[in-house]
Amino acid sequence: MAAVLIGINRDDLPEDAKILEQYRIACILNVDLNNAKAELEKMVKKFQASCQHDFEALKQLRQGDEAYVGEVCRKCKFFVPRNAGPPWKICEKCGGEMEFVARTPQHPRLSFVYTCKDCGHEHSYAHK
Repeated sequence: MAAVLIGINRDDLPEDAKILEQYRIACILNVDLNNAKAELEKMVKKFQASCQHDFEALKQLRQGDEAYVGEVCRKCKFFVPRNAGPPWKICEKCGGEMEFVARTPQHPRLSFVYTCKDCGHEHSYAHK
């Protein structure tokens, strides 16, 4: 079990007392590290569960433009991702709902235009 945890197979080590002792210590420390990580994750989840969230929009650069990816709490860093959906249904700028505005002919295709009900961001795409 410990061999898998630290990435070294016990059978690949020479039968040397100092090496085997160091291997034993590494296995113990690895278990302690994993236990500490698990405890930290529990503490963060407990803190986030009792937090009075203060969310702010989180944006990242996508294709040279800012895109809304979700909200993060300023206090506890709890992340809520944006609603899933294509850009003609969910606004890439604020996460709001998009609504159909117009259909315009663009030879040899039709172009469909949508705007966000919240921020006015416009998205269009051509349909074959």
